[in-house]
This record gives sequence, C-alpha cells and structure tokens, in this order.
Amino acid sequence: MGVQVRKWMQTSLSDLFLELNELSYIVCGHGSEKKSPHLPPKLYFFYDPQRHVNPFAIVKAMPAGSAFIFRHFGKAPIINMAKCLRSEAKKGSVLFIVGQDHNLALTIGADGLHVPNWDRKLLSSKIKFPAHFLITASAHNQEELQSITGLHQTPVHIFVSPVFQTTSPSGIKRSIWELNELMSLIKSNPMIINALGGINRTNIHSLKAMGFGGIGLGSLKDLSGQDINL
Repeated sequence: MGVQVRKWMQTSLSDLFLELNELSYIVCGHGSEKKSPHLPPKLYFFYDPQRHVNPFAIVKAMPAGSAFIFRHFGKAPIINMAKCLRSEAKKGSVLFIVGQDHNLALTIGADGLHVPNWDRKLLSSKIKFPAHFLITASAHNQEELQSITGLHQTPVHIFVSPVFQTTSPSGIKRSIWELNELMSLIKSNPMIINALGGINRTNIHSLKAMGFGGIGLGSLKDLSGQDINL
C-alpha cells in the first residue's frame, strides 16, 4: 500500500470518527450527565482482533474524549500490544478500556474495564479497582440487564445490544431490542444505558431523544456503506 493511499485512509477514518462523534453528541444529548457527575464518553469503539487487524490506526483516528475498548479474546501475546495501544490512546486523550481481562487492565493502568455478560461474575467480586475506573457491562435482554443491577461492582454504563441488525459474531444470533421497550428501561434505570449493535451513520439518527448516554461501534462503514476492515 502506497504512502498516499495510507494517508488518504487515515484521513478518511479520522473524518468518519469525527462525524460519528458529533452525531453521538446530537443523538445522546445530555442523557448520561443526568446520571453521572462526570462527563463520560459519547462514542465507544469495540475492538475485535478477528475483524480489525490494525487497532493502532483506529486509536490514532479516534477523537479526544471518545473510548477504545480493547478485547483480545485470549489471543496471546497481547500485553506489549496493550501497553503500546494504551500509550497511543493517552496521547490522543482517548480512554482505553480493557475487555474482560481485569488483570491486564490493572497491569497497564487502563482507564476502565468492560465486563461481557457471560463473565459478569467479575461484578460480584471484591476486586479493588482505582477510583477513576470506568466499569461498563453488556446486556442482550431484560433478564441480563436485571442480573447486573445490585452486584458488588455495579457498573454505571450498560451497553444494550443489538439495537439494530448486526453482522457482529456476538450479536448476529441475538434478538434486536425493541426501541419502545428501551425508552421505558432508560427512564426507569439509574444506570447509564448505551446503544450498541449495527449502528452506522444513517440509522444512528433514529436513536435521537431516546435517552441513551452513549453509542458503541463494533465496525466502521465507508461512504458506500461497506465495512472498513483495518
């Protein structure tokens, strides 16, 4: 790949992230500030090593104030990569959150931990996390959402997924949340509810004014609607 092509790709990716970040603020408004004294990210990117071979390009392109969720799914070796990504994220004022691996998160000084629903026992543990740690979790139905509430490590941010049809390996076989049902849950739940699954620059507008605190992305699409595989 030539230098000009790489430069074009990086610029385009940065522009795409900036657009999505702006849209996430328009769509989410002040939904999360009502439930948290801090200013949490509005835009999150979920890294998947099977779908994204170049996480550094993604981190470098993400706007300040957004969050990168590093998931390695047991792939090794990852500690050196995680340290380098953490350093790169810090340079750009991007929050670096580790998925599921609390030991890795604490070792590299991450900004937070994302707990998948299948490993929610982490939320029942008495592991001492730093005061600034941003703990997020995921829920794919009401039962999973209710099971998270009241645990020892109660997360403030919950990603409900999928809100749209998705090609993600973790969401493709799951039922899509009903948006009307979500609106009711968001109003009655003390935690910040974020949207995840199948979100792109077109359908993101239909989430406006629902009360979501943030938007999670698991893939990126270019101007033609095709997946950008980095």
